[in-house]
Amino acid sequence: MHTTRTVPARPVLLIALTGSLLLTPNSASADPEPPTRESAGDHGVARAPESATRRALTAPTTGFTDTTRGYPREQVLTPDPVNPADKSVKLGLTPYHAIAPRLNALQRLGDRVSVEVAGRFALREMNFEVTPVSTALLNAGFDWSSVDVLFVSAGLDRDALTTGARTALDAFLGAGHGLVGRGVAGAELSAATGLLAAKPVEGNGDANGVVRVVNSGPVTAGAPGSSDHGFVYAPVWFTDLGPGVRVEQSYATGGPLVSGHWRPLPDGSGGPAAAAGQASVVSGPRAVLFGTEPLFRDHPKGEFAQVGRALFTMAHASSGRVEESG
Repeated sequence: MHTTRTVPARPVLLIALTGSLLLTPNSASADPEPPTRESAGDHGVARAPESATRRALTAPTTGFTDTTRGYPREQVLTPDPVNPADKSVKLGLTPYHAIAPRLNALQRLGDRVSVEVAGRFALREMNFEVTPVSTALLNAGFDWSSVDVLFVSAGLDRDALTTGARTALDAFLGAGHGLVGRGVAGAELSAATGLLAAKPVEGNGDANGVVRVVNSGPVTAGAPGSSDHGFVYAPVWFTDLGPGVRVEQSYATGGPLVSGHWRPLPDGSGGPAAAAGQASVVSGPRAVLFGTEPLFRDHPKGEFAQVGRALFTMAHASSGRVEESG
């Protein structure tokens, strides 16, 4: 027997995204006016603008206002806990926990540099309350009580969680809270927690572009503005679907690639021909998995509604009131 609670107008999301650096979000406000261009010379000859890098390096240090979404956004990135075991340290590279401080320092050099986690802006633009997380953050201890839905794209490795963090994650999902996943990371978490039986198949990891798709389920076909095109980056498709798994969307047959770069791997696998006709988005009562990249760098706005619909569907699932159309 499920308990019933009111689903909030703005579901509170927990997201693990590529490059998630635990931003401190602010409420949305109107974008400021765009930067002015360099003025023409006295004789009407256009002057080449000064190097943006040089201007940033020579400009006075500025404080973070973080009050607008426009350019520059000046969003302070919150670093992950220090991880001495990060393999980048031994290689002499910048470890993951050091990226945020360095980007914050770069932003302070002037008003020509701004940083933001891709994907988070798209979710906020859809009016969701977002809390970015990572494996390290969950290991440091996290309060799940205010979260409705977990969105995973990358940056969350269940096997790398401590026993306590893994138990808390499994308890959250086991209590009926929904998962929206993208790519292999989302599918692996879904399989490990028993939410959805679907095998992810990775295409060429360097591939990206516009593809033809066939929408067949309420999450995709029912989304406002849904079309027969999608966007992929490191495309994934799903096979070996278990009982109760619904195909929401498939790559079109006869060559799905419309424009972009998507070649087979040297062994002939991973190309668009292999993906043709395969499931690109699948769903179940407690999870939705995307093999496409509907939030790619906040660009494919026509696909945002599919993610929004998936999140609201999973928010209903966590309330104990699963409502589906179609």
